[in-house]
Amino acid sequence: LMTYPFLLEFSFGELFQQGTSFIFSNPPQTPLSNITLNYELSIDGPEMQSNTDPGYQYWLDSEGRWFLEGDGFLPPGTTCAQRTCTDSLGYTSSAYIGQHELTWENMTTGESGIISEGSKFESSLYWYCYCDAPPHWSAYIPVAIGQNRIIVTQSAGGTLQQDEVLVTIE
Repeated sequence: LMTYPFLLEFSFGELFQQGTSFIFSNPPQTPLSNITLNYELSIDGPEMQSNTDPGYQYWLDSEGRWFLEGDGFLPPGTTCAQRTCTDSLGYTSSAYIGQHELTWENMTTGESGIISEGSKFESSLYWYCYCDAPPHWSAYIPVAIGQNRIIVTQSAGGTLQQDEVLVTIE
């Protein structure tokens, strides 16, 4: 945990009582280069999924989309605001994800889309840094009746990783 070795104290005269102290805290970011974690892109669950399997019977929504989720790798430029799993208020410590693109393609229907892209805190690729878990993503993928070969691809900083799943809809 990195802390500042000093407090900044000052007074606003009539606005606050004399001697009022203010503490400004902006925790330093830990560069990803100082973090040694080797996560890889993956889709959760078995390589073959079906809406007839009791474990997946509710994964098909009313709009004909299949729920997929999985893990990603850490893009270059990712930073972590904390070096612990939870911050001082008990909230999970989140990261600022570096520039990346995370996409899906249904090879059966020819449709494709973006799960997450850019370099922003509120992307669809989440990483709760220092909680011993990889970055996580989720998406609803349009599917057709029959077999749907779905490929998820993550690219960032010259690295490209893919994983695929075969989803059968009856």
